[in-house]
Order: sequence, then C-alpha cells, then structure tokens
Amino acid sequence: RPCRWGSSYTKCFLDVPDLALYPFGHGLTYAKVNYTTPRLSHSRLPWNGSLSIACNVTNVGNRVAEEVVQLYVHDQVASRVRPVRELKGFKKIILEPGETQQVEFTLVRQNLLFASAAHSRHSETYTVEAGLFTIWV
Repeated sequence: RPCRWGSSYTKCFLDVPDLALYPFGHGLTYAKVNYTTPRLSHSRLPWNGSLSIACNVTNVGNRVAEEVVQLYVHDQVASRVRPVRELKGFKKIILEPGETQQVEFTLVRQNLLFASAAHSRHSETYTVEAGLFTIWV
C-alpha cells in the first residue's frame, strides 16, 4: 500500500520507492508477441446475454513464446469508484515462431458485479449498473 506519513497503520521506507517495480502482468520473454485490436461480438453487452471479445496473438520472434493473455475492464460511470483496470480473465497460450492463435473471452453481466452502497458486514448486496465500459486485452 502507498506510504502515508502520519498514519500509524503504514510503514514508509526512506531509501526505496514504495511503488511496484513492474505493472501486474508484466513479464520478460525471449520472443516478441503482437496483439491485434480486440474484436467484440456486439457493441453492447445484452442484459441477460454475453459479449465475446477476441483478438489474434502472433509470435513474431524466432523462439517459442509462452504468453498470458489478459482481459481487463473499467467501469467509467459507476455509482461507486471502481478499479482503473480490473482483471476479468486470462488464458495462457504457447506460440511457435510465426504462429498466430485467436484468443477469446466471454463476458457476462455477473462478471461486472460489485458491492453496492447497501453492502455491509451483515448484508452482502451486489449490483451491476448499465454504463460505459473500457476493455483491454
């Protein structure tokens, strides 16, 4: 957690930064991997339906590549503050040099649930709201 001077619940280091060295999902590989722009099955997620998100992943290097393809979502207009990037799915694939694989994720309304304002220790209340979402692969 970030350092907050004056808080009795936080430890702060003076000689090193308290930020992550690499972002989540960052990894080193011996091959270069390219992603195409994600394709959506619909422009909107139907209330009781599903949305397919697909993209092609290509190994453009000259070695075998292991890649973890990750799906992130951000709710831009939720009534409560939501994470900037929330992991909703991942798939590990192995690509031979020059190989391309299509990776597909399915998003349903239940994947977008979050604790509502009425949520407490005694009452678990979750909700999903219509809104504008950003998707990253």
